[in-house]
Amino acid sequence: MKRLAFALALLGLMAGLGHAELQGQTVSANAGAQTVTINAKDLTVVNNTGGNEIYVRIFEPGETVVAATSSDHEIDAGEGFAFSKSGGIKAISIVCASGETATVRLFFW
Repeated sequence: MKRLAFALALLGLMAGLGHAELQGQTVSANAGAQTVTINAKDLTVVNNTGGNEIYVRIFEPGETVVAATSSDHEIDAGEGFAFSKSGGIKAISIVCASGETATVRLFFW
């Protein structure tokens, strides 16, 4: 049920894009935080892995980018989360627990 709700939310966001171009990127997350600069207004993060959670931290323009930790926003395997900031999203930092990995898809516009 969560996946269906997420898919419908993603489709709703995409329908409101207007002239914006959807972009995507795949990130391999591990215990060393990965930071990706995106410079977008909206971001959807999907954790494609079959068992490992990820932790994400989102940065607005003007904020100092630092590594995500396990105290940041958690996204379980097979789930996703959409972020939207009227002032924009500068970057995202993604990390897994020690010894774990995850494949993460980023969709942004």
